[in-house]
Amino acid sequence: MSVVLGVDVGGSTTKIVALDESGEIRGLLQVRAGDQLTSLFGAVGNLLYSLGLSLKDVRKIVLTGVGAARVDGELYGIPTEKVAEFEAIGRGGLLLSNEKEAMIISMGTGTAFVHAGADGSAKHVGGSAIGGGTLMGL
Repeated sequence: MSVVLGVDVGGSTTKIVALDESGEIRGLLQVRAGDQLTSLFGAVGNLLYSLGLSLKDVRKIVLTGVGAARVDGELYGIPTEKVAEFEAIGRGGLLLSNEKEAMIISMGTGTAFVHAGADGSAKHVGGSAIGGGTLMGL
């Protein structure tokens, strides 16, 4: 089985999902670590191990979040692609909700309100620097 990994390397946690060739979710995981790169590498290894997959089963790794800026080029020899965080929030929210248009609220270290349009657009409409990750840290 070939998968694409989607990874949100956030300020307090790294979230990862594996999608198969048909776009079906095969597994997902959330990892906390003090260092974003440690969290990223740990999430990839942990998810692949739990799914019984190896690095050769990964076609591409798509990255978003503040920690994505720390990755240049390939990861474990696998091509990477970066997606802007608000676009990822909008597209992911529509996929998970099975809606064509929605207001998506993402509560991580901060909170973001993103309008995801039926035309594929994603627009940041507001938010705050305070979110679940910040509150847990306090």
